[in-house]
This record gives sequence, structure tokens and C-alpha cells, in this order.
Amino acid sequence: QIVRWWLAQARRRMRLRDIVQPLISKARGTQCEVCLSRKQLQVECVHPLEVLADKFDAENPDEEFDQVAWRAFWIKNQRYRTICLACLTAEQLKDRTAAIGAG
Repeated sequence: QIVRWWLAQARRRMRLRDIVQPLISKARGTQCEVCLSRKQLQVECVHPLEVLADKFDAENPDEEFDQVAWRAFWIKNQRYRTICLACLTAEQLKDRTAAIGAG
């Protein structure tokens, strides 16, 4: 029972991501927002997909899933940042170090 629920949730997240992936890809800027590098750029979503999906479900509880409404909701609520791989790695390392120090 739990496995089926988890699998359904995973499939749903994959479907939601597939719908908005072109928007995410298009949001990539021309330089890193941290160091202004133009190499190895990635787009980072400010709000996790799961959080926005839960908010979308809360606003549309009884309706059948509507791809157009999901895309419009995503565009309205999601923010992006362009970051290079070096800065992303440095941020992740800093976060890990802080978590170890706090724990």
C-alpha cells in the first residue's frame, strides 16, 4: 500500500516536472548571479517543485489535473537563479559544513 502511494507520488512529480522543464531551461541567464562567470551555468529553482505542487493542489482540490493551469501557476509563483557549477558546489559545501557544525 505504501509502495503504491510512493510510486504514484513519484510518477506525479515526474509528470509535473516534464510539463515545466522547458520553462526551467528557458530561464537560464547568461552569467552566474554569484560570480558573473559564463561557464557551466545551471538554473536553480528557488521554490522546490514539491512545495509548489502542494500549493497548486490546495488551490485546485477537486478539479481534474489541468496542464495549462499548472504551467500558469508555475510561471506565477516560481523564481529562478542562474548559478555556475563552481559556486553551486561551494554553496553546498558551506551548507554541509554548517549542518555538521550545528549537529
